[in-house]
Amino acid sequence: HKRLFMEVWGRLTLKASTCAMLARLIGHVAPEHALLASLLSEVGTLAVLSAFKDEVEIPSGELYYKLCREYSKSLGVIVLKKWSVDDEYIGVIRAAGNWGAATSRELELIDLVNLALFHAIKERNADAELPLLVELTAYHKLQPPQNFIGDNGELELVLNHRADIHAIAETLR
Repeated sequence: HKRLFMEVWGRLTLKASTCAMLARLIGHVAPEHALLASLLSEVGTLAVLSAFKDEVEIPSGELYYKLCREYSKSLGVIVLKKWSVDDEYIGVIRAAGNWGAATSRELELIDLVNLALFHAIKERNADAELPLLVELTAYHKLQPPQNFIGDNGELELVLNHRADIHAIAETLR
């Protein structure tokens, strides 16, 4: 259980740190707001994991991620509503991971969360089944030079600040 938690928490902190760094570099959203939104967007994945805390047999990573795809968004929404969290964060939960999500032509919080999610997944698993970065709605809201893509298919903005992102992530661990 602890191993799975550490793996999940590592991905969450990487995603949240990437989101905060993107917010700092791009603007439009306060970095603290982006960090919090990114962390809260994963409350459901932690709720799924907590369901197994007293079990003798912990699910495999594959089963856990399958359960998360099925239940984490609805659990996250329930938890945030119970906590009376602002509706903006609930909207982020609902649209996180929806690469085509678009509510505005302007770059907004969900765009930063999705860009961060894309980069966190790609960094943790280079072979993950992801669309090309240029296929993300959020990518099309970026202006040069913020939209420059490196050789590995990631934003140069993220690649150039990877050490800073990891430093932020370390403060969350």
